[in-house]
Amino acid sequence: MNPMNISIIAAIVVGILFPLYAVLTSKKTIKKLEDNPDALTEVYKGTILALVAITLVVAVAMKTDQIPLEVVGLAFIRNPIWILALFTISAIALFFISKIRIPDNKMESARQSLQGVRHILPKNQREYRWMVATAFVAGVFEEVVFRGFLVWIVGLHLPIAVAIVGVNIMFSVAHATTKLNNAIKAFGLGLFFSATYYFTGSLWLAMLTHIIVDLYAATFSYKFSQQEA
Repeated sequence: MNPMNISIIAAIVVGILFPLYAVLTSKKTIKKLEDNPDALTEVYKGTILALVAITLVVAVAMKTDQIPLEVVGLAFIRNPIWILALFTISAIALFFISKIRIPDNKMESARQSLQGVRHILPKNQREYRWMVATAFVAGVFEEVVFRGFLVWIVGLHLPIAVAIVGVNIMFSVAHATTKLNNAIKAFGLGLFFSATYYFTGSLWLAMLTHIIVDLYAATFSYKFSQQEA
């Protein structure tokens, strides 16, 4: 087997089969959460395991095919300072985000903004902690898989603009559990993350932005639930 075929197989697994699985199981997962909100931490744990699994698939393919870190925007990981900066800045951002309070006169608009995604966002401290963990894992691993590896391998065969749009459609489909409106928002955010990678040549800023966006969403929902109670 041609070594490059390993990367193509990995791309099919993580770029097609993973989003397809998300779509096929989304209705069941949504119903499960609506019927039993306490199952949310289980969903977070499953998400983390799934992201670790698909990233391992990508890592094995890259190692087997001897793909340089530079081509998928990961050259920065050779410098521990950049890794430390990524998580330090994210932690500082979380500290300040955790101080937010929704004004009483904005509670109704906050309720409307959360419409359709309350089932997947934290409502108590235990869920919030798991969502924070998920935010860090997703912010790093989803960028490696979707903005880094998949855009690179699809871009070998198609124009880069087509690769970016196509891969971010896969990314939004993988968020089927958040329902249609928010899957569309995931597509928009994915394009933004792709732009940061395209113009910087590194996934570092995309990862940082992704983590902070997810931390804000988790904290906003948690704060809303606290204040509503």
